[in-house]
Amino acid sequence: TINSLPNNFPDNINILEYNDNEYNDGITLLDFESLNFSVALDYMGNPVWYADRFNFNNSKILATQFLNNGNILGFAPGRGYEFDLDSQIIFETPEQYGVHHSIVKTNNDTYFFIDAEIEYHLCPDCETVYEIPWQGDIFIELNSNGDLLWEWSTFDYISFNEYNPLWMASFDEGDEFDWTHSNSVFYDGNIDAVYVSIRNLSRIT
Repeated sequence: TINSLPNNFPDNINILEYNDNEYNDGITLLDFESLNFSVALDYMGNPVWYADRFNFNNSKILATQFLNNGNILGFAPGRGYEFDLDSQIIFETPEQYGVHHSIVKTNNDTYFFIDAEIEYHLCPDCETVYEIPWQGDIFIELNSNGDLLWEWSTFDYISFNEYNPLWMASFDEGDEFDWTHSNSVFYDGNIDAVYVSIRNLSRIT
């Protein structure tokens, strides 16, 4: 059994195609982004779990990882969380950090996530020479107490000559230039390496 479903839970989930030979044992975790929470469905589309937004100030909460301890990782606007199946919060990223797109937990009980940061630099492809706000990314590792262990900033390691001209063409004065827009971070404990996906530069680093 699971907790009572919220009133806005969709009652029209339909399985359009099911192939028993191609379906793995287990459940399917997905984000109902329009409803701002994640659910887990069995192979017939029946809900077997959902993230309770009420415990996260009734804001968006999207799950990103099942943990071996039975808990779940996820993020709400600007915050990362580890929480149990009843959506009780086990860990929350400190207020001074922002979280977007991704948070992962390592076997060392540390947390990696992506925060955005802004620096002013010269505008590329502009007719006049002036500085604009560039939005880059900083990858952060915290321990279970929320203490900073490691960080890596795109501003320190990527040249400003490397940017996507399509994103520069869509830049509006008064906004930030969305320079890197990283989507994911992954820690490989076997070789002690961090992999990051930097969307707007079309690369894995």
